[in-house]
Amino acid sequence: MKIILIIIAGFISIINCYSQSDSLKIQDILIKTNIIENNTNKEICKHKFKLDSIDISVIQFENKIKTINKFSDSKSILNIDYYFVNDQLIMISIIEPSPLFPEYDIYSYSTLFFEDGKIFKEQSRYTITGPLTGIGIPRDKDKYELFGYNRSFTNEFLKEYSILLYDKINEDN
Repeated sequence: MKIILIIIAGFISIINCYSQSDSLKIQDILIKTNIIENNTNKEICKHKFKLDSIDISVIQFENKIKTINKFSDSKSILNIDYYFVNDQLIMISIIEPSPLFPEYDIYSYSTLFFEDGKIFKEQSRYTITGPLTGIGIPRDKDKYELFGYNRSFTNEFLKEYSILLYDKINEDN
């Protein structure tokens, strides 16, 4: 019995180490992207293009690419930012503003964290700020009904689309 407990404790320790390792990597990336964000002021170039029925505006900075993606069929908007350190992609930030509450800071966020060119962590959340912060959310409704987010923007779609867009931007350069 003691051996089983020791083995289980060992597995928990290993899992905890990997979990903390990812957490430290994410913290490091968030610090780097915050520095990039605070030093992003000189545009390298701007351009627009169309991908199917999506109008895309691109602004390139030294360590960041900022895009605004307007989906003409659904009228949805995605703001996708790509962050780099030494020309290596470290993070993609995807933000969908609430179309029902454009006057408030209500967003759905997805973040992809990269290491050695591969995604090692994905995070999704949505936020409510400003005067709507204290309002309760009904349990029988989801974020799509409440805030008008696009149901087609699943985590898998956002990941695939942001990588496809990144490849298209790099292809055009």
